[in-house]
Amino acid sequence: MAFFQILSDPQMKYTLNRPLGDGEATSRIAEARALAPKIKDIQSWTSTFLEAAKRAETEKRWLDASSYYHQVEFFLPVGDLRNSYYDDFARTHALAMEGVAKYEKIKVPYPGGHLPGYRLQAKGKEI
Repeated sequence: MAFFQILSDPQMKYTLNRPLGDGEATSRIAEARALAPKIKDIQSWTSTFLEAAKRAETEKRWLDASSYYHQVEFFLPVGDLRNSYYDDFARTHALAMEGVAKYEKIKVPYPGGHLPGYRLQAKGKEI
């Protein structure tokens, strides 16, 4: 997996790289390079990725939108605002995965309810 030296802050650099190495991130790598000069601190990180998420959603680039919403919520404190961006991430990620072969939405049992999840069938033969 590649690691891009796009930002100078070590934590932001690591966090920015997480969604870029998935093998489908060509457009996100270019967009991250274009967004990087706007990012100076946590506040500019949040506003920059929120703007990118909304733009990607408007353009129906669901996987990019979900990635950017995840970046928005990453540095926010736990609470309603962070949860709302997680909901945006989950919604756009589900849209991105619609129709993907062998990608199944599941509910994982959890005390008092369930956690949403996805199962992706492995390629190849079972051993």
